[in-house]
Amino acid sequence: KASAHCLYPERVHNLVLIGCAGIPEPPKDLHDKRKNLPLLWRAALGFWDSGTSPFSVMKYGPGRFLLGKYVANRFADHAWLDKDDFREYLYNNWTTGNPSAGGAFTIRVHNHNTTSSCTR
Repeated sequence: KASAHCLYPERVHNLVLIGCAGIPEPPKDLHDKRKNLPLLWRAALGFWDSGTSPFSVMKYGPGRFLLGKYVANRFADHAWLDKDDFREYLYNNWTTGNPSAGGAFTIRVHNHNTTSSCTR
């Protein structure tokens, strides 16, 4: 369990969280299916195909405000949780770095030659 490190933090030197996810190949008729979508959806998918992700919107748009609302409504008030710091942590985790976590996710999804090592 990932939260077990909180019980004995002095025993933890490194913590690596690993999850597996496979991104399937897109359907062969994807282009034809997109032709029938509403304009807004086609535009959003066009941005996605060009490498723009929702995290780009978070970075250059109302990211801090939206994350602030999310943190305020999602997490209970506790003395040990500074919601402003947590909001900044989420914002910086997904929008900074080279590539950022959001950018790395987008690269992974767009690289259709990758496969998961997990079997289900």
